[in-house]
Order: sequence, then C-alpha cells, then structure tokens
Amino acid sequence: MTTAESEPEARDARSPSSVSLREAAELLEVHYMTAYRYVRTGRLAATRDGNEYRVGLDAIEELLDPDGERRSRAQLLASRLVDADEPGAWQIIEMSLDGGATPAQVYTDVLGPAVVQIGATWGSDDETIYKVHQATAIALRLVARLGPRFRRRGTPRARVLLGAVEGDI
Repeated sequence: MTTAESEPEARDARSPSSVSLREAAELLEVHYMTAYRYVRTGRLAATRDGNEYRVGLDAIEELLDPDGERRSRAQLLASRLVDADEPGAWQIIEMSLDGGATPAQVYTDVLGPAVVQIGATWGSDDETIYKVHQATAIALRLVARLGPRFRRRGTPRARVLLGAVEGDI
C-alpha cells in the first residue's frame, strides 16, 4: 500500500467529525491566520494533534449562522450571554478590543446589539425569562468590567480653574 492510499484512511481514523485548521479556514472562508487567531483567542474550539490543530465541525457550525454566513461578534456575544458563559463573553469583548476597537465601539457595536438581540427574545418560546434576566445580569457585569477602559491613561493634560468675583454664583 502506498502512502497516497493510506492517507485517507489515516484522516478518517483521526476523527470524521473534525478537520484541519486549513480546511476549517476554507469552510469559514477566512485566511488561515485568521482561523489560527480564532483558535488562539478562544473563538473557535480546536484540539492539538501533534503539530496541527483539529477543529470539530460542530465548532465551525457554531461560528456560522444558519445561512452559512459568519456570525458577527454581537451574535456570538448574545449566544454566550444566553448560555451564561461569562468568561466566554468577556473573551469576545477582549477579542474586539485586541482587534483595535475602542471601548466605546465595543459598547455600541458589540455589547449593545447583543443585548438588543437578547431583548427581542423576551417573552418568546425560544428563551425563558430566567435566561434573559441571567444574560442581562452578565451583560451588566461586562459593562462594569469595560468601564475603567474608558478612562484616559496617564497624567491629566490640563487643569481648569474657574474664578468669579465674591457674591457671583
């Protein structure tokens, strides 16, 4: 048996429900390094098999919406909030900040739309009221963790001194 004939069998023996990181990048329609960054930041679950990463097909499906499009960070955050995955939700916030977004952009472009998406499920049969309240409580804690990042670092640039004559309000 030649190595070309044994190669498909070896791949099937690894796991029929997992693909290499290169194949995952092709399925996600992103560059290989983008898929690698997804793995390193926790956005895409993968296991290490020797020198390469193996990505489960279920992890790829989680990253895609039902239409096969990549889910936005707000959609990913909303699903993590509903699943009560606070550490995973904070990873998405950090991933946005590491990607160059300002805290204000994260607040308005990621956290805000995620909460709006969760609020849209209020009273539906899809999510229980308990899960919606739990997701809202986690979102509030994320806002509290994001708050200190709004403060400008370093020493103040200037001081403002207001003066008035005695008796003037």
